[in-house]
Amino acid sequence: MPPEARLLNLMFGQAVASCISALARLGVADHMSSTEATDVSVLAAKSGAQEPPLYRVLRVLASVGV
Repeated sequence: MPPEARLLNLMFGQAVASCISALARLGVADHMSSTEATDVSVLAAKSGAQEPPLYRVLRVLASVGV
């Protein structure tokens, strides 16, 4: 892995960990289906989260392969 990629991994590692932690506290995974996509508005309503921030957190995690 090039040094630049390692540095980015270190810089964004805490942010990714914080996003995962937030989703775990909200129990978002409990409301997701393994067989079909779940709309973010449904996840927000079921978990008690606000839709726009939840969408952004999910996008961050999707961008790193979570």
